[in-house]
Amino acid sequence: MLRLVSRHVLSLSLASTFLVLRGLLASGIEITGVEGVNCSRNVITVGCEMEQESGRGRKEGWLVAEEGQVLDGGAERQVSLRDGLGFMPRRKLEGKVALVTGGASGLGKATALEFIQEGARVVLADVDAQLGRQAAQQLGPRAEFVECDVTVEPQVAEAVDFAVARHGRLDIMHNSAGITGPPTATDVARLDLANFDHVMGVNVRGTLAGIKHAARVMGPLGAGSIICVSSISGLMGGLGTHPYTISKFAVAGMVRSLAGDLCRRGVRINCISPFVTLTPLVVGQFTQLYGDVGRQKMEQIVDSVSELRGARSEEMDVAKAAVYLASDEAKYVSGHNLVVDGGFTSYKQLNLPMPEGMEP
Repeated sequence: MLRLVSRHVLSLSLASTFLVLRGLLASGIEITGVEGVNCSRNVITVGCEMEQESGRGRKEGWLVAEEGQVLDGGAERQVSLRDGLGFMPRRKLEGKVALVTGGASGLGKATALEFIQEGARVVLADVDAQLGRQAAQQLGPRAEFVECDVTVEPQVAEAVDFAVARHGRLDIMHNSAGITGPPTATDVARLDLANFDHVMGVNVRGTLAGIKHAARVMGPLGAGSIICVSSISGLMGGLGTHPYTISKFAVAGMVRSLAGDLCRRGVRINCISPFVTLTPLVVGQFTQLYGDVGRQKMEQIVDSVSELRGARSEEMDVAKAAVYLASDEAKYVSGHNLVVDGGFTSYKQLNLPMPEGMEP
């Protein structure tokens, strides 16, 4: 017996919806979580999970049903509901292997979760061994953990080799490890160069080490996707401390510099530049600046500087951007900086006095 758990239903005919669902139920299939009905034609699309009670595991995919029949995920043949369900996996990263640095928390962990939900196996690499093991356990059997300080190149190499040894290859390298550094003076004459070196070591050298060793194993195969994390602070000055801002400009520049070399090897490289997102790292920095004001107050602070009303930058927004860049949907995208900032860096007003009669 099959159990079908429907995540999304786009119905193009109310009558067809009834016929299809009745047919599924008559075939001994349980349906839960049906969402959304939109009438137009005699077709219904079902995004679903399918689980066999025999214990052969769970698949995730989509089905197209028309007038009591199920088409096999867009394939030419049609399968009667009485004979079984046509099925085609739809997960964007099905069968791929990913290594995520900084994967124990924040954007790294959120991205790892999204990778797993899209079918990938993920190796989390993080300097915090305890947190990393907890994260891998929380993410389930498709996640593993390896301790890695990205400022130590041999450890980065070992993390890459671990992923290849465990899974036979590396398809996705997500360089998410990064730090903001402590709040520092805006006066460059008082810049603490030791702090600068530390931030650059993690954010720039650590990212470059990840790229280097991912390219080492991806290049011979002629395929792979490398993703780096920059920031809106890598697009505009004055949004962060000098060390952090300089490091994020460097990451974005690194991607542009290396894209040509990697393209000749068949490897894509891109970066993501997110808006302020309340990850544990950012929450810690806010606490240093404003004290323990609470999550709600921090959200209000972020919302006050956001340009896009009615939405807030969340970890999953960045994670889904990473899924796109990692997937075959982005097969011709390389050297790109995908900005996820709600339009923040698109424009800035001069705030000049409005001429008489033009006030809003």
